[in-house]
Amino acid sequence: MRSHAGGLAWCEDRLYVCDTKAGLRVFDLAGIVRTAAAGDERYAVPEVARYRPAGGKLRFSFASVDEAAGGLLVGEYTDREPGARLVRWPLAPGGMLAQEAATAAWVTAHANLQGAAALPGRLVLAESRGARLPGRLHVVPYDDTSRVERWAVGGEDIAVAGEALLSLSEHPDFLRPLARRRTVFRAAAPPG
Repeated sequence: MRSHAGGLAWCEDRLYVCDTKAGLRVFDLAGIVRTAAAGDERYAVPEVARYRPAGGKLRFSFASVDEAAGGLLVGEYTDREPGARLVRWPLAPGGMLAQEAATAAWVTAHANLQGAAALPGRLVLAESRGARLPGRLHVVPYDDTSRVERWAVGGEDIAVAGEALLSLSEHPDFLRPLARRRTVFRAAAPPG
């Protein structure tokens, strides 16, 4: 089956992969299998679960672990239209989802979101603006205000690492304005 892996999140020994239209696929990192045939080593990660909410309308575009809430934050990309949704499910010990029902959900006022992360007292939403324009990082306290900061060109997904945000650029081998490869980058988390 062909699918689009739009985002990744890692919790304990579980790797969550966002399959845009099919939901979340969960892989067991403790069960990695190495095979060797004719001097060619290969590795396989067993898939142990799949999640798809009832109704099937949510697009699974990106994910991150929400440490403070003990949950998995999943969001959807909407092209040039506001109204992308974010949903948080609680995590059980061992990294699997604890229940079928989400514990929180939001409809955003932003389009082209490529990632989201929960920090103490605020959400950080990454908006892409194509292959040439810098992205935008929306810092959204849990109220009606938000602040916008510059973000990387083609920045996708966000992961929290201590006081930093990790992300990945989306436009490999694009020659203008600067040649670049798909790159992982680190930025200080914006204050609340």
